[in-house]
Amino acid sequence: MDGKKEVGVAGIILFSALLSISPAGCAPVTPCDHWYTIHSGDLILVNKQWGKYFFHYTDRSDNRQCVFKREVNGETVFGWNWEWPFYEGHVKAYPEVIFGRQPYLQFSTTPLLPKKVADIKELTADYDLSVKGTGKYNLAFDIWITKTAAPTPDTITREIMIWIGNLNWDTMDVDADGLDIHGRVSVGGQDYRFTTGDANTGGWTYLAFVKINKEQRGGLDLMPFIRFLLKERLSYRGRICEQRRIGQ
Repeated sequence: MDGKKEVGVAGIILFSALLSISPAGCAPVTPCDHWYTIHSGDLILVNKQWGKYFFHYTDRSDNRQCVFKREVNGETVFGWNWEWPFYEGHVKAYPEVIFGRQPYLQFSTTPLLPKKVADIKELTADYDLSVKGTGKYNLAFDIWITKTAAPTPDTITREIMIWIGNLNWDTMDVDADGLDIHGRVSVGGQDYRFTTGDANTGGWTYLAFVKINKEQRGGLDLMPFIRFLLKERLSYRGRICEQRRIGQ
């Protein structure tokens, strides 16, 4: 999430998958605090504002990001609102709903993950969301692939992002990260712009699919992306440790 003045009234998400929790030493108190988490079954909504701290924006008082959970017509709705009224060219935050195990954590939210890629026959996600905002942002699924069943940051080999929405921001426009632009590809019958590169903050490979026709409601079969990367020899036959359902 990045931009000159980004005011999101709400990013509202209805779906089924993802997870995380605050690291040791953090004590978030309010829904607007970094690493504040909201639990719901095997899902956790996390108010991640890592860019604010990584790029030393903590001395500014003109930014705000808060998360929430509501019940609407018997359905659990996750969401967040934000205001980042400054632009430095960096990602400020990645609020997210997570299912699985992050390489930075010591546990998984579900016995279904981690799991070897070769053993996964089906991996789907349904979503129903509403987003309003200005400035620059993206909305994406994020998947980690690691070498081991007990993942740590140094076992990460791939980060796969599937952008299903974005405003004034395209991973294809980022030149400073040294990304390789592969152009348009077709995956699962849908068209995406495809990019690869090395992560700036880690030793893994970043793989991004940016959806051409944006949709705020639907289902996404994730296995065609894995098969595409294996076919192109861009993926590692390791373990999917986290299916990060929705993040922004």
